[in-house]
Amino acid sequence: MVDSEDIDIENLQFFKRKMTRRQAIAKATAAGAAIGVAIVAGAGGYLAGTSVSPGKSSTTTVTTTATQATTSAASLGATPAERAVNAVKALKAAGKIPAGAKIRFLEAAFRAGNMTPKAGDVRTDPYTGKTIQTSINMLTKWEDLTGIPVEIDLLNDLQLYDKAISEATTKAGTWDFLGQRIDFLVDFINAGVALDLTDFETKYQPDIRTGNCQVVPVFAQGYYTSDGKYWGFPGCGDWFSYYNRRDLVTNPKLQSAFETQFGYQLPVNGPDTWDQVLDLARFFDGYKGTEQTLPDGTTSTLRGAYFFRDTWFSNIEFRIRFLELGGLLFDSNKNVTLDNQITRKALQDMKALVPYQARDAFTSSWPTMYPNYANKQVFQTISWASVAQFSASGPVGGQGFGVYLTPGYKLNNKLIRVTVLYDQTSYIVEKYGKLTSAVPDVPYLFGQWLTDPEISTQELANPGAISDYFRTCHGVDERMIGTFFAVWPPNPGLEPGRRGASEAFDVQFQALCGTWQLAGLHELQDLWGTQMNAYFTDVQDIDTTVRKMQQGTDGVMDRLGRDAQYQRWQYVMKTFPPALKTLHGIS
Repeated sequence: MVDSEDIDIENLQFFKRKMTRRQAIAKATAAGAAIGVAIVAGAGGYLAGTSVSPGKSSTTTVTTTATQATTSAASLGATPAERAVNAVKALKAAGKIPAGAKIRFLEAAFRAGNMTPKAGDVRTDPYTGKTIQTSINMLTKWEDLTGIPVEIDLLNDLQLYDKAISEATTKAGTWDFLGQRIDFLVDFINAGVALDLTDFETKYQPDIRTGNCQVVPVFAQGYYTSDGKYWGFPGCGDWFSYYNRRDLVTNPKLQSAFETQFGYQLPVNGPDTWDQVLDLARFFDGYKGTEQTLPDGTTSTLRGAYFFRDTWFSNIEFRIRFLELGGLLFDSNKNVTLDNQITRKALQDMKALVPYQARDAFTSSWPTMYPNYANKQVFQTISWASVAQFSASGPVGGQGFGVYLTPGYKLNNKLIRVTVLYDQTSYIVEKYGKLTSAVPDVPYLFGQWLTDPEISTQELANPGAISDYFRTCHGVDERMIGTFFAVWPPNPGLEPGRRGASEAFDVQFQALCGTWQLAGLHELQDLWGTQMNAYFTDVQDIDTTVRKMQQGTDGVMDRLGRDAQYQRWQYVMKTFPPALKTLHGIS
């Protein structure tokens, strides 16, 4: 178990390694003008009718451990990918892999561009027009290196969770390698579908927390449980930043009009507080200036905001606001603490933005928000970095993006700003998979290879890929700079040029809360999102909403073990960013 002090030290060491060329960020942060960047989208959702409750442990035990070998990790290769490929070759030479072996891989359909992009497609840098990378079929590449084919099944992202839980019930072993959300790791462990990878990590060294390109520490925390066991592979960062139309906020006439109307300067470098976000929504809602002209000559009507108010992704902004206001899921007596003024304040402030919202915000999420932003229909949002990737080629263009730290609340005259991890795209090895049951090393080694620093860079740079980087070296790789940051214009206070967006990741990491590693989190997010959406759409009032959130959460905690859930929450609190630790007196 890693305590909070260790986590802080690990993160601090990560930042210090980069500070020599990033001193401008420290100055910008001190001035309150720090810029944050979101990570590429992973959709998530709840498919009603899950066949089993994932909270309680499965009674069937399948013992699967790393195949014994005499070869040390160091002798297998210098990188995680080299070690993975050479380990497979050694297992084949030793006769450990059965004839005709193949890996069955279940993945979200929206990530097909990551794994199997169309042959010959090219990703280009939208700033320079230079080729970043020609498409690489990652599955074919693995087979060419190891001789082990991979068969991939693509499903709507909303179905992945239920498919994994169904595998735990039927033990059909349909897949060996599952694309999932690490947020629901406890459910997968308790259901018995996730393979414990601790021995494999020791044996093959995937460099999750080691090496010169480790996984960003606050991300890595989610792949380990509090007992130190290791369970999965990162596929994406999936955290959130605030975006707005920088081409509009830098317009001097609009700046003057805003100051006249609201009595303070338009926050050109991003709003500090949620009150400012509301003022911006009021001011820009309905704007039809020359910046709104589309290529066909028509004028796009701007809405003041697209903040998710649907039954699933509403949780993102609620969690941010709840934490910034000082909210905790449990008190020291293990009581759930949702029926209080903090929750009411967060929800009421979220509802205050409703009159200025794009209509799709109540029934959809990123699949509609992205094109809305691209077509100049949205002034501001909280999103993943892929909103810029997706939209830069649309009418809004690269100059239509300002990306900043999430807004906050002032508590005791101190501004508290937080961002969160939500629905992190990840991978687990299915315990009951046919190949896993025969030789578990192979699907594990595929995951280690896929998330290797260089291999993962190739995957992320693929044409049509939807994922963001998660290793520390990704942000300084020229392919990643061209892929993720070329669309963003230079921002004040940061290193000149488009690298400024890359620098901004470091700022945002310092405000990031780790994964909420709780049993039944999928059920809880569905509960909270459904109740919030009912409030935002006037189906029920605030008191009914908060009461149902409290009662439903109490029911989940009691059913899945309140004491265990409380202990898991303590583990979550150890991932709090420094501002929250100070607020709550966490050492």
